[in-house]
Amino acid sequence: MIQVLLNGIIAGSVCALAALGFALTLGVTRFFNFAHGAAYTIAAYFAFTAINDFHLSPALSMCLGVLAGTTTGCLTDVCVYRPLRKAGCSSSGMLLASLGILICCQNVISILYGDQPRVLRTRQVALGLRIFGGRITHDQAEIVTASILLSVLVWAVLS
Repeated sequence: MIQVLLNGIIAGSVCALAALGFALTLGVTRFFNFAHGAAYTIAAYFAFTAINDFHLSPALSMCLGVLAGTTTGCLTDVCVYRPLRKAGCSSSGMLLASLGILICCQNVISILYGDQPRVLRTRQVALGLRIFGGRITHDQAEIVTASILLSVLVWAVLS
């Protein structure tokens, strides 16, 4: 039962980070940007490619992945959303545009990488940390820690 609870906390931490990004985007742009999730995915695949194909260090690959995701988001805004805003597009029109961008990005990723799940390994799989009879890996502990710290940081900045 403890392991199920730990797995739920880990999965919830990943969802919380994504939700934090969606919520910030919604608060700023006033529409739900489906393409925001595509930027996350592009960042992950970029880091995956940097590690596996170019044999870069995990830390550098993650930084490049974040840069790729950020660039994707900025380019999407400049090339798609900004012209739509200038044309007076409604929130529902922006929503449909973001859905179209998401679909295009998903299909490009499927063409380039296929539809099989990929695993991004940053270190050897180890037994991990023992917590109340359950186990979590070091990567999972870092995810939970980052989720908590970033959530608190965003809350503090917005407050």
